Amino acid sequence: LASQQGVSVDDVVDALVAPAEERVAAALEAGRIDQEKADEILANAEQHAEDIVSGEAKPGKGHGRGGPAGAPADIDPDA
Repeated sequence: LASQQGVSVDDVVDALVAPAEERVAAALEAGRIDQEKADEILANAEQHAEDIVSGEAKPGKGHGRGGPAGAPADIDPDA
């Protein structure tokens, strides 16, 4: 799909990894993680992005607030 749009796969991977790079850099600067942990997180993020782009993995739903299907946690979506 990327190549059909004239975008390189590397550019797509970079775009997917960029937010993680920003968060990791901030955590590293704040002293919440060390360089070893930062390197591990970024390596995992890049591998996951490559897996998404190649079709080997699907993006996750995230870990935001709310219950099933994004409903507030105090609402039963089956009710």
